[in-house]
Amino acid sequence: MKLLSDPLDRLSVFAMVVVAGAMTWNALQDHRQELDYQRDLATRVSAAAARAVDLVLGDFHRGLGVFVESQPEQLAHLADNPGDETIKRRVHERVARHFADFRTFALADSDGNLLFDDSGEQTGERCRVDLRRFAAGAEGVATQIHPGPQHFHFDIRLRWERAGLNSIAFASFSPDKLVQVLADLQPLGHRLLLMRVDDAALIEVSAAGSRDRLNGNKHLDSGELARLSSYGAEAAVMGAAWRVVDFPDVSLIAGIHQKLLTRLVVPGVGGPLILMLALSLSRRRRAAEAGLRLANGELEQRVEERTLMLADSELRANRVIESAPEAILVVDAEGRIRRANERSEGLFGYPRAELLGRSIDMLVPDAVRAGHPAMRAAYRRDPQPRPMGSRTAVTAKRADGSILCVEVSLAPMEFSDEMQIVVFIVDVTERQSMEAEIKAHRDHLEDLVSQRSAEFEHARNEAQRSAQAKSEFLANMSHEIRTPLNAVLGLAQIGARNDKTGRAGETFTRILDAGKHLLAVVNDILDLSRLDAGRLVVESRPFRLATLISDAVGFVHDAAHNKRLDIDEVLADDLPEWVLGDVQRLRQILINLLSNAVKFTERGRVRLEVTHDPEAVRFAVTDTGIGMTTQQLKRLFVPFEQADSSMTRRYGGTGLGLAISQNLARLMGGDIDVRSELGEGSVFTLRLPLALAQPTATQRSHTADVDALRLAGIRLLAAEDVEVNRLILEDLLLHEGAQLVLADNGQQALERLVEAGAAAFDMVLMDLQMPVMDGYAATARIREIAPGLPVIGLTAHALQEERERCLAAGMADYLTKPIDVERLVEVILQQVRKPQPDPAPAADALLDRAALLTSFQGREAFVDKLLGMLQESQAGTPQRLRQLVQQKNLDDIVFIAHSLKGMAANLLIHRLSELAAETEAAARAGSEEAFPLAESLAERLDSLLAEVAMHFDEDQAASA
Repeated sequence: MKLLSDPLDRLSVFAMVVVAGAMTWNALQDHRQELDYQRDLATRVSAAAARAVDLVLGDFHRGLGVFVESQPEQLAHLADNPGDETIKRRVHERVARHFADFRTFALADSDGNLLFDDSGEQTGERCRVDLRRFAAGAEGVATQIHPGPQHFHFDIRLRWERAGLNSIAFASFSPDKLVQVLADLQPLGHRLLLMRVDDAALIEVSAAGSRDRLNGNKHLDSGELARLSSYGAEAAVMGAAWRVVDFPDVSLIAGIHQKLLTRLVVPGVGGPLILMLALSLSRRRRAAEAGLRLANGELEQRVEERTLMLADSELRANRVIESAPEAILVVDAEGRIRRANERSEGLFGYPRAELLGRSIDMLVPDAVRAGHPAMRAAYRRDPQPRPMGSRTAVTAKRADGSILCVEVSLAPMEFSDEMQIVVFIVDVTERQSMEAEIKAHRDHLEDLVSQRSAEFEHARNEAQRSAQAKSEFLANMSHEIRTPLNAVLGLAQIGARNDKTGRAGETFTRILDAGKHLLAVVNDILDLSRLDAGRLVVESRPFRLATLISDAVGFVHDAAHNKRLDIDEVLADDLPEWVLGDVQRLRQILINLLSNAVKFTERGRVRLEVTHDPEAVRFAVTDTGIGMTTQQLKRLFVPFEQADSSMTRRYGGTGLGLAISQNLARLMGGDIDVRSELGEGSVFTLRLPLALAQPTATQRSHTADVDALRLAGIRLLAAEDVEVNRLILEDLLLHEGAQLVLADNGQQALERLVEAGAAAFDMVLMDLQMPVMDGYAATARIREIAPGLPVIGLTAHALQEERERCLAAGMADYLTKPIDVERLVEVILQQVRKPQPDPAPAADALLDRAALLTSFQGREAFVDKLLGMLQESQAGTPQRLRQLVQQKNLDDIVFIAHSLKGMAANLLIHRLSELAAETEAAARAGSEEAFPLAESLAERLDSLLAEVAMHFDEDQAASA
């Protein structure tokens, strides 16, 4: 206390305390000013960086918008044809030429799904998700920055509707320019970075701005967040999706705090030092203020440089506008034209100087000009890239007052901090004219098509009526000719048989031959009609091949003998005994070929040679006759033609035989080939695929005893209204050993049947056209009285429709008049001795694999292949048949039954083929009986498929 008693000491201590206090106050003030300076610097830098970043991104926005609007056709083509490498390369090069930092370019549809992708590297799953999010929003343009652990890139999305596309343009760019902006503005000791708002992910660049030091996907720690809050600043960019953040580094803040501590210790050292330090701090503060002014000047210079960059980008945009292939106008908010390219001069006829500064309304036709300002105002309220009006063209006005059709698209663009509208205009006047012309042509063609369709329908109806009239005429002609011809042939046959050696017998024989010739002519005409109409159906039954050949040769033997011609038949040793086919049609072809050979041969011989290979049987008819020229061969198979007209006069005939034979051969899967030389003779070769077969029980019985009475013990009821026909029928049947009861009409036949009982007869022969009751009505009654009694129809109608009508009426078969005794006996034996189907078909196998192996020469693999195809193709047929029955669909039942009939016959499944034929006939006739028959057909097919499956299971078990 004594030390302070001296006033001078107290004064000294007071002075020192005042000095120390002043120094402490100065230190605290300087510390606060230093921190304020750093905060103010961060504010200025973040604001300048945000402005610079927006300028860079705006440059890319404008450039991309101008680019896509200048390439409508190429981009539309690329969206439809993403694999067109030429257009892809051209678009890529053009984008790269305008954007040095360009990476990839893509187009997406309005839902965000990619239509075209220049490179899959950048357009990853995250970008695709962002595309779909952008598509669902309402923004017209958007920028997305994608940070990564080693690098980052940014992309721009722009809604774009042009050339028929409502799409999104997508471009990805390198961050080099953005990185350089951040690097140029980053103060020493500060951290300048971009931070995403939604997840605070960071993009930071070093002061050097080198790309390998970019960091992405980082987040600020608690200390950094504290420095940002206390000393840093931030500014929004990219529509507030990202922020530019600047704050001092930890080392800078630590240095400022360290200087404060140091200055607080100094007052304890001594007044002089404090005074010296105060002077030093004053000088440093003035230096700092000068540095701040210098930094502000540098910052303003950098902003100016960025402004110059913006001007450079606008210059590049102008170059793109000028080089565009279509007219482009840039219009401000007031509708004044600010920019116009060279193409717009040529389109509208105004010099560019007259366009600039004037209202765009001058280019709008007078009729719609009044509403144009309202349309501009509506667009400014929602400035999105889109076509003007609808997708149809609008009109514009030229300098000379003429009107042209144009397509107009609008896109908002920012030029010099002002939102302007870029107008893309395409002249479509010529295209509209062409489209109108095309529409007129199309309308004309549609009128012509409608007219021709009506004419065709009329012609088709006339043709159908003509065909119907033709069918009716042929049916009537057949009946009127065959009815008396049946009597002539029948009586001639009886007379020839009763007087084989006398003069009367010779006369009857000649009558019989002439009648058969007349019958052949009638049959030829009917066959040709049925072939033309596609109504002739071939059958498939087992027959003995040698017997057929002998019959055919025997038919022409007398004619050859009368001309002193040798006729030979040569059969190969390996010729099969029994084959499967239509014996009647094959006999018809062979007789025609042999008859022609005899007819056109005056001397020498006629030879029939029959050979066989695994694929077919060949019948070669060779003669030494007149032969033919090449021109005659060309007309050989034309109906009603012979080699020349003189042949008709010399040899007779209708010229139908060969045409019918060729058509029949092709209908049976074969063909007829001809080789001939004029004066040297001819060779006609018939090739037919005839499968091997086994004889039926009836055929075996008939073969074993050909000399016995073939119909002995068979009891027949016959209804025929013509007395001569009854006489002939009685003679033929009694001669074969049958027991016969005759009736004059259907009613009388029913009475005979009721009197004697159904068990008294094995079969009924029924004429169709009779008085009192015709054959159809009588058959229907017989089906009720005796369902199991077979009825055979006899008619002079030879058309296929008549046969189908007979089968549909419930008849078992059908014979045409004149009655051929051999065919009559064959049909009777088939029906009377036909084994009845087992009531439980599953217990009686339908499939005869042994017969199939015999037919196909023991080729087991081929037979198994056929059965496998059957199993695969018919697996769903039973269920389909049952559905058709429920739907009452007779047309489809006809189709399926017809298919099954042929398939089963080829595979020797006779019970299935017969049931299919019966079902088809009933369905064609529209009979209700078709539905239970179809049900039975489905059940029988199920049984067959089960047998085939069992066969394959047994084979598999055996091989295992």
